Amino acid sequence: GKGAIEITPVSEDGYYADGTRVTLQASPADGWSFVNWNRDLDGSYPNHAVPMDGFRQVEAVFTQARRLWPGSALSFDLDATNYTYFPYLDEHAFYINVPPGTTELAVSAAISTPSADLDLYVRRGAELGRDFVRSADYRDDGAGPAREVVITRQSDPPLRPGPYFVALVSRTPFTAIRGRLSARVEGSGREPPDISANPRALTFVTPANADPQPQRIELVNAGQDDLRFTFGSATPWLGAEPTLGTVRGGESVAIEIAPRSAGLQVGHYTGDERAEALFRRQPGLREEAERAERQAVEQRGFFRPEQGYVLQGSGDTDLFKLFCERYGAITRADGFLGVVLPRAAFLNDGSRGFRRRLFGEWSPARIDVLLNNRGWAFDIHRQYTIELVAAQHRVAAGGAFAVTGPSANAQDFAAASRTEGVPVELDDLAAWTSARDGEPGWELPLLPSRRSADVLSQLRRGVRFDVMEWPEYRSAFGAEEKSP
Repeated sequence: GKGAIEITPVSEDGYYADGTRVTLQASPADGWSFVNWNRDLDGSYPNHAVPMDGFRQVEAVFTQARRLWPGSALSFDLDATNYTYFPYLDEHAFYINVPPGTTELAVSAAISTPSADLDLYVRRGAELGRDFVRSADYRDDGAGPAREVVITRQSDPPLRPGPYFVALVSRTPFTAIRGRLSARVEGSGREPPDISANPRALTFVTPANADPQPQRIELVNAGQDDLRFTFGSATPWLGAEPTLGTVRGGESVAIEIAPRSAGLQVGHYTGDERAEALFRRQPGLREEAERAERQAVEQRGFFRPEQGYVLQGSGDTDLFKLFCERYGAITRADGFLGVVLPRAAFLNDGSRGFRRRLFGEWSPARIDVLLNNRGWAFDIHRQYTIELVAAQHRVAAGGAFAVTGPSANAQDFAAASRTEGVPVELDDLAAWTSARDGEPGWELPLLPSRRSADVLSQLRRGVRFDVMEWPEYRSAFGAEEKSP
């Protein structure tokens, strides 16, 4: 859908201090409406505050479909088409937000056009893409002037709170079809336990034989009844605390996840902590989790050095890293590359393999940095600093490339594009960013002016604060060497 997520406060690199409360505001474009949040955030309120105590991935769903309130009806007037099978999507579709506590949802279509043949399709939480009808969860494709889909907690899949999208499909060509669509819900008065985990996945990175810091997930019970849970791991090196307890209705509990690296070899490991209460309550989720795990195993088997993926190690399924790696494969020798990347690609350890190839095996020509404030440059990544990269696929000994920005608006970018930029020598960048393994990390600093480059040059001649020992620090300033 079309819309944007406004983030307050804004982070230049996408990172926040632990505990920072970030406010998210979903703002639909003209002709669109906000439906709900997905991934690490639930609910249908457009304004949401999120505590930043770990990685968060949030998606806002926007739609052109008309909202159908439970207990109400809307008229539909579908234009005639030349097709014998035609789904009416986008602004001709509908959606219903099912509230907590609902035990039954009934969606009915009453057709007033004589002899018209119309099918009714319903799917939970799905965008109205072209495969909507094919992958619909429920349907009524019978005959007669009425269609109805009834969904309960015993249906397959079972009824759950959240958005349900409705599409009508005409099977009568050259005929305009009119009628009314209505929705009815029934509730038990209390919502049974409905548990979810936030975030749904954690990533740990640690040196060999050293345990990483534990991370937390939050179990949220969106129902009204209490739910007793147990945690169990299929992998002996992954632990949780507490392993059992009770989540009261409308409350949450924090679970601390802690890997133990003792005895593990260097490599990539995947483990899971299963909330068995969740699977018992919703058996379909176990099959979904197992299917996702099979897909992950298949992906890890494909993204390996023998398939041409060598920069990030064996079996890494981080699509951003893999996307960066593909540049070298799809660009011919001596060919040119122009790509838009987030600032994090030039800072994070996880993208170091990409930077080593770009700066060590290619010939970068220019990098223009944009501060995408309020989305002036791109509709996505409104809170990010973005880098426009131009490079040639050929090895160059030494040399330099130009850097401009960060440009905070179109006028600044237009002015910067007319300049030659600030020159950065590859040898200087390599020397300043040497990593613990002795290879350059190629982290790229922001250089808004030549004066900034001069200051960086002066710093490079001094002591590396991040690698020095205390006596070296004391002697660098002519003082007596002493231990602290």
